[in-house]
Amino acid sequence: MAFENLLRPGRINTMYMRNRLIVGPMEKSLANLDGSLNERYIAYARRRASGGAALIQLESTYVSPEGRGNPFQVGCHGDHVLPALERMSAEIHRHGAKLAMELHHGGRQASITAHHRTPVAPSAIPSTFMDPGTVPRAMNEADIHRVIGDFARAARRCLEAGVDMIHLHGAHGYLLGQFLSPQSNRRTDGYGGSLASRARFPLEVLASVREVVGPDYPIGYRISAVEYVDGGLQAEEATRFAVMLTDAGIDLIDVAGGTYESMSKIFQGPDTPKGGFVAEAALIRRAVGDRVPVSVAQRMNDPVFADRVMGREGFAYVTLARAFHADPDYVRKLGEGRTEEILPCIGCNTCVNLTVARRPAGCAANPSSTFELSRTGWDPARTRLRVLVAGGGIAGLNAARFLGLQGHDVALLEAAGRLGGQLHYLREALPEYGTLVDWLVLELERLGSGWKRIAT
Repeated sequence: MAFENLLRPGRINTMYMRNRLIVGPMEKSLANLDGSLNERYIAYARRRASGGAALIQLESTYVSPEGRGNPFQVGCHGDHVLPALERMSAEIHRHGAKLAMELHHGGRQASITAHHRTPVAPSAIPSTFMDPGTVPRAMNEADIHRVIGDFARAARRCLEAGVDMIHLHGAHGYLLGQFLSPQSNRRTDGYGGSLASRARFPLEVLASVREVVGPDYPIGYRISAVEYVDGGLQAEEATRFAVMLTDAGIDLIDVAGGTYESMSKIFQGPDTPKGGFVAEAALIRRAVGDRVPVSVAQRMNDPVFADRVMGREGFAYVTLARAFHADPDYVRKLGEGRTEEILPCIGCNTCVNLTVARRPAGCAANPSSTFELSRTGWDPARTRLRVLVAGGGIAGLNAARFLGLQGHDVALLEAAGRLGGQLHYLREALPEYGTLVDWLVLELERLGSGWKRIAT
């Protein structure tokens, strides 16, 4: 399969895209405590750029100190972040990709343990997920104008650092989405009530950022088309708001869903169907027509499925986060016809669980993910050894693969008549988990490593 929809070039405003695959924003608990980037984070992004991705979004990046949700989250709230952000831009560009920053304010979903301030929100309605019991302060007009200014100042920093695109994070129950949502916005002034009034704040943020960056610079908006909470935003109003964004000059609409109070919808697992938000994104795509490109996220990592959905629904882009987290060479392998070599994301959400625990977001499928400075570059060993690996579970399979990559002669012994350890049983209920076993076995075959059953 040629994957013509996924691999054809594109443009967002004046920005050239070498393909239609976007690395989605994903918090990784890798930033410094002051919100600045470090070499570990730069190495992570550089690895995805070298693998062929067209556009790399880092993660939700807070523009105001009280908008922070994680002590190790990326920030764009002060000029001290500029030197490392400039290095990040240069590294991404050196490998032919573009860099986008997703500007964000957590609102009531910011964490008081991360910023040590009272959270602010459209209304004094607490989040039942983030720091339960913490009641945010309802924003007055001075707060609103200050935060709008924070978005504009963050946009200016992005320009100075050579960032190619800005995304406004209006999804997943963050501040822009909180104003839009009837569940979290109970205001009675000009920023609450009707959809037009609830949309006022995010549209004013967009206008302030546009004033900074100018008409030719691409700005995207991520929206939760459905929030999956009682009284929350539904697809009909989300679609009407998407038309408002289009009228206001947005350059890309990226469709997601859910809030922290419906977390299982934000990070859908292997028990859910592919393309979790395709239906909602299709509604928005039909409403905006050809006026603005639409991208869709959520379990789009199967390239055959993604390419067909793009062709059927007319989506301009596909956004993948966990898929690139598992395999940074996703695009390169597609382009080279090596689809079967793509390391699958199995939807286990180990990365998410680690981030929530405020630890670096490793990957259960790829032990090198977030460890690019220490666990990559499998140079040939100086001395080739004959190595026996006892046990063909996931750990044994990975050990045999790494040894094979270094050029050793590997023999893998397993007492059972099949490989995969405990995943052999788990794949009966969640078949997607079995794809990791299948991939590792194929890798061993490709490397020339065999396995034998131990006589019992």
